[in-house]
Amino acid sequence: MQYQFPRVNKISRDEFLKIREQDLLFITNPGRMGDEDGSTFIINTTDGYKVYRIDGWCFGDRTGPNFISYSEMADQFPDWSSSIGTVEENEDSLYRYVYMGFGNGLSIKKDLYEPFMKHLAFAVDRYAENRNIDRSEKEKNKYAIIFNVWDEAVVNMAADINVDLL
Repeated sequence: MQYQFPRVNKISRDEFLKIREQDLLFITNPGRMGDEDGSTFIINTTDGYKVYRIDGWCFGDRTGPNFISYSEMADQFPDWSSSIGTVEENEDSLYRYVYMGFGNGLSIKKDLYEPFMKHLAFAVDRYAENRNIDRSEKEKNKYAIIFNVWDEAVVNMAADINVDLL
């Protein structure tokens, strides 16, 4: 997975356990291909959006005091965990879910969903145009394209609303 974030932060277990789910803006869930090894998540802070990455779930041989497992992520963010794969909007959920192919997905905090989707649509169109992908192929490969450009859409959305990515 290519990241276009200016910075992707590592996080300690202590820092992770202090995150409140209501501060979680975006979070990926791993799938069978592409990003099966972890999760990227973005939280809202007083200084801007902070991007974190936890990995080593599938292919890593990680253990130790700072390793955060998938089940611990699900326990820390139960609403995210229950939203995975739910493409229909659930009034009780904090998130809207976007499928990204092969089980990969992105949960987006509801109040950011519409602004984000405008940037995502633009990023998908630009990706297809730059690679000379016609409309039918773009539709057929939509989920894989989303997987490749969701981070770009976050960067552009943050710039559009004048929020720093940390």
